[in-house]
Amino acid sequence: MPKRDVLELCENAIRTSLGSLDDLPHEVANTITNVYYRYFDYATDLAQRSANNPGWIPREIKEETDLTKGFTLFLEHSSKFLSDLETAPKLVKTLREIDKREEPDAYQIAVDFILDILKYNIKDAHRKTGLRRLAERKLRGNKVSEIPNLVDLLNI
Repeated sequence: MPKRDVLELCENAIRTSLGSLDDLPHEVANTITNVYYRYFDYATDLAQRSANNPGWIPREIKEETDLTKGFTLFLEHSSKFLSDLETAPKLVKTLREIDKREEPDAYQIAVDFILDILKYNIKDAHRKTGLRRLAERKLRGNKVSEIPNLVDLLNI
């Protein structure tokens, strides 16, 4: 079950940066919500664990036997969550600029591209053809880490 305090942070941040998500396809809106949720869940967890604890060590480093690998994993997680959070509004803005009635193919290409980047985590998606991304999407289908229908829990 999603954490209520993290959901409130998401709701406020999405409302401020994107407004309502009602105009987006449900899958895109849910993915965007999951991006915000992952970021705020991770950030609040880090803040809570490090508060008043000068000897605090990130979980990724504690759980790894190799210190360098653990630190690398910590940096990868932190930068991925922040990067996705910064990228999501730009992608939504671009999608909203496409008239889906006049350019339905372009709109669908943009929808697929957003999902490939933020939901399926396809590396270098911008350098790959739609067909290549489709193949990778099919291979990753079961490995997606999202809370289903998360967007429905928010008032946005």
